[in-house]
Amino acid sequence: MTFMAPAAEASVAPPDFSPRAILDALFDPHLLLSPVRDHTGKVSDFLIVEANQAAAEYYGLGREAMLGRRLLEFLPPDNAGCLMAMARDALESGEPLVANNFAFSLEIYGQERRFDIRAIRTDDSLVWTWRDVTERHLAAKRLAASEERYRLLAENSSDVVARVRHGTIMWISPSVQTTFGWSIDECVGRKVEEFLEPEDRVLCAEKIARLDAGHTVLGRHRVSAKDGTHHWIETHASPYLDTHGRPEGFVATSRIVDTQVAVEQQLEHRARTDELTELLNRKEVLSRIETLGAQSRRSGHELAVLFCDLDRFKDINDLHGHAAGDEVLRVTAERLRSVLRTSDDLAARIGGDELLVVLHGVQDIDNAIVIAEKLRAAAAQPIATPAGPVTATVSIGVTIAHPEETADALVARADSAMYLAKQGGRNRVVPFNGQTTIATS
Repeated sequence: MTFMAPAAEASVAPPDFSPRAILDALFDPHLLLSPVRDHTGKVSDFLIVEANQAAAEYYGLGREAMLGRRLLEFLPPDNAGCLMAMARDALESGEPLVANNFAFSLEIYGQERRFDIRAIRTDDSLVWTWRDVTERHLAAKRLAASEERYRLLAENSSDVVARVRHGTIMWISPSVQTTFGWSIDECVGRKVEEFLEPEDRVLCAEKIARLDAGHTVLGRHRVSAKDGTHHWIETHASPYLDTHGRPEGFVATSRIVDTQVAVEQQLEHRARTDELTELLNRKEVLSRIETLGAQSRRSGHELAVLFCDLDRFKDINDLHGHAAGDEVLRVTAERLRSVLRTSDDLAARIGGDELLVVLHGVQDIDNAIVIAEKLRAAAAQPIATPAGPVTATVSIGVTIAHPEETADALVARADSAMYLAKQGGRNRVVPFNGQTTIATS
């Protein structure tokens, strides 16, 4: 039987914790200085008795080449006296030297550098260390210059710039006072929603949620000025990140767009209405009938349509002139609007002298006929025109919407009922359900 000797364990060198190794492991340059005194005992210089690897590399020398040399050899001439005085004071007083962002020029770098300098006495020696913070200093200068530019832009811009965190205004530009009348102190610390119209707050909360998710948003809201007036504003907002890239609310830039909104609303109104009568146009009313029909069916009520046509309108134009005809149309439209019961009822001009009334939520055809008769009676009253008083009557066809019926089919049936009213002698109301004409007096 053969016995095997146990394998020898691999030897591992113990970590070097000597002062020399620790010193060389330091990131910043370090020197150990011994004072050099003149004949009066005053410290006139320091002798370098130890230097770490970082110090040697900073000056582009070998460590051995630095040992035994004087500190003044490495100090810039313009600042040597000041730095030597600081080192001497740290040695003699025992108080650590702390000099931040100290500026001097080094020939080896050919430009001014910035340093954080530290010195502390140990026995009768001085530990001297420094950190080159030139890049930090330049970055801070660039940041300060950038912030100054942005501050000048924000403080002199006619737009209102605000920084918001958790819905609270943290900072706001002075333009808020000239724009909305509020002082900076009246805004900072308050919630954004406090300045919004109540109906706009939900939409604003949704946009803030998108900002919190890292999105940029653009929106319009109505805000309150200090004098009680309200303004439309357009706001462009982007997430705000701190120096570590973490989200810290958002920055918003707002401007008043009352004029722009008014123009857009006017254009939208013109696209939906008739210019002469201010009633809805044909395209708009047909679109709304589709929506109202579905609502009426869900509520268990009826949707009625009154098709109104001015009697002998061509004769009015021929006899009294088109100005008189236009006035007859305009006044008849006003009288037509007067029979509307709720904001859901509609009035429209769908042709030259053809007007339409849509009644949302009537009980039945009889209910719609009563309203049509009121309209017929109101329309028959004399109308003052540039050519003198004119009496104009209307023929009205009334019908009730059928389930799943299109708006075009519904209006066409009401038009058929109106045609029957014309045939029956004009100035009358004729109901029509699609199959039979309902007798009227």
